[in-house]
Parts: sequence; C-alpha cells; structure tokens
Amino acid sequence: MRLLAFDSSGPALSAACDLDGRLLAHRHRRLERGHAEHLLPLLAELTAEAGWPWQAIDLVAVTLGPGSFTGLRAGIAVARALGLASGCPTLGLGTLEVLAEAEAAAAPDDLRPILALIDARRGEVYAQRCGAGLVPLEEPALLPAAAVPALAQDCRLVGTPAAWAAAGLAGRTQDADARDLARLARRRLA
Repeated sequence: MRLLAFDSSGPALSAACDLDGRLLAHRHRRLERGHAEHLLPLLAELTAEAGWPWQAIDLVAVTLGPGSFTGLRAGIAVARALGLASGCPTLGLGTLEVLAEAEAAAAPDDLRPILALIDARRGEVYAQRCGAGLVPLEEPALLPAAAVPALAQDCRLVGTPAAWAAAGLAGRTQDADARDLARLARRRLA
C-alpha cells in the first residue's frame, strides 16, 4: 500500500511516503508560518522522489490536531482534495497520538502509559494519555499546565519543549512527524 502521510499542525511541516511499511521518502522542515504555501510543493517533491503519480496513492493520512489552526486547516484541506482527486481514502489521526507513537517506537519495551503534551499557551497544555497498544485512555483535553504533574505520575512523557516548561516537567522533546503518523496509520489499519 502506498501511504502518503503529512503533518502541518505545529512548528514543523513533515511528510512521508511509505510503501508497505518501508519509508521511501521523508521531509521534516521547521516553519514558524507558511505551512499552506509550502505543503503542496513539499508533497510534489516527495511523491516525485518516491516515483508515485498522485493517482497511485492508496491512502492519505493527516493530523487533525490539536495544533495551529491555520496549519491544520491547510493540511486537512489538502488531504481532502488529494483523496477526492485520486479516489483514495483519507485517514485523520490526533497529533497527540502521533507524539505517543513516536515515544512508543523510541522505547518499545517500556509498557507504561504515555502522556503526550502540546503547549497551548497562556499557561495551558493539550494533553492525552495512551495505554498499551497506544489505545487512548481519554480524549485530548485542554488543561491548566499546573494540573499536568498529577496526570504524569507513572507515565512516560513526550511533547513540545514549551509544554514541558509550562508544566515544570522534563520529558522527551518531540514535534509531530509524518513518519510516526504513517506508522500509526498502519497500526490503526491493522
């Protein structure tokens, strides 16, 4: 299966072409703004590197948030357009779940729940815990940063640096990345 995955939810823009679980092409670029302008050229570059015409894509996966409103809007619109134009299905997955996937891949033998955080500014964070098999233990929530230490007990921690600073904790720093999104999409389809 040819899977095109991309994330435009945060301070980076990333995309991956995955063929049956093998990463053929990948980009991860830091962008503070301009996701909408850079997304289609990035996807065209990546699919050309993989040797895929648009109509050969079997599945498009995209992050649904939380994250930057403008970045998310651009990503979801492009995913929908690609799905409609090529006739392939699209799959949207949560940004926090993608972060949890990255943490699970980094230490697969650690079976503790994973707490993923993204800074929401103004002393708040988006948080979600995932358990075994990356099954979400609750829906993503907007919480005061001061509430995070109690939620973090007995959890592995992953998230954005600003989220850790706001919560007064230290965890593995990670932006959402399309390689992790592709792996999570395959896990969900299995």
